[in-house]
Amino acid sequence: FFEAAIVGVPTVASATEPFAAAIEDGVSGLLATDMQRWRRAFDLLVTSDARRRAMGAAAKQRALARFSPAAVTPLAVRALGLRALESGENAAELRQA
Repeated sequence: FFEAAIVGVPTVASATEPFAAAIEDGVSGLLATDMQRWRRAFDLLVTSDARRRAMGAAAKQRALARFSPAAVTPLAVRALGLRALESGENAAELRQA
């Protein structure tokens, strides 16, 4: 999802747990559970330029908010039990401490 989303392209994906957690169905992409829904999803994106662009923009916004380095770094720092750099500190100062 986020590879396409970061460049403003909406995703059509199987409605599996990971994709359902990443994609807001009908807003930032489309989730399909059967062949009919796959066809409808692709038909919508191919025939509606406005919907495709709106979903692409929403996908990009969602990807940046949830998966960008700025969004995930604090989570990783906490999960690993690390201390985040304070303003003005650098990694060399931490290694000397």
